[in-house]
Amino acid sequence: MTEAAAATAAAAIADPAFHAHRSLWGDVWRQFRAHRGAMIGVAVFTLIALVVLVGPFLHTLDPQFLNMRARNQPMSWAHPFGTDNVGRDMLAQVMAGGRVSLAVGVAAMAISVVLGALVGVLAGYAGPVSTVMLMSKQIRLIGITVGTRRQQQDMIRAVEANGIKPVIDRTFPLAELGEAFKYQATGGHFGKICVSL
Repeated sequence: MTEAAAATAAAAIADPAFHAHRSLWGDVWRQFRAHRGAMIGVAVFTLIALVVLVGPFLHTLDPQFLNMRARNQPMSWAHPFGTDNVGRDMLAQVMAGGRVSLAVGVAAMAISVVLGALVGVLAGYAGPVSTVMLMSKQIRLIGITVGTRRQQQDMIRAVEANGIKPVIDRTFPLAELGEAFKYQATGGHFGKICVSL
């Protein structure tokens, strides 16, 4: 890596915006917005919800109204989706059925959230996980616990106040960042792996 690139990286890290507080929900929303398929799904769902919920106020025909004279009509301004074999307006039926489907989906989601939370609470209350079962099934658990920014600042103040020095295994120049990651992947280090700017 060139000195100019290293200087640019150092300037970016020194920028106060780099250290600005970021919320978990903000990060989730930014990742969600960046996912093209997710945004298309939201757009389609919003369109369906609008048609189903607002449509009946614009297209006011009763979905159960029978009109034998208007049976099997093709699409028209009066019946945008046409009519069925007993003269019912198909668009009105689609919107009525959509309201039922939307209500069922919301109810199913609410039930799953309540049951999932209940199972999670009961599982947490049950106590520790059996390590014997984990070992016999060769299950791999990877957990990361990270505190808040304030907790990190408190920790840094405590480290500085007590003169605690971290154990540094090896220091790599920024130009050898890839080598630092490879060294970390070997798992042979004891202490911190540092990158100098």
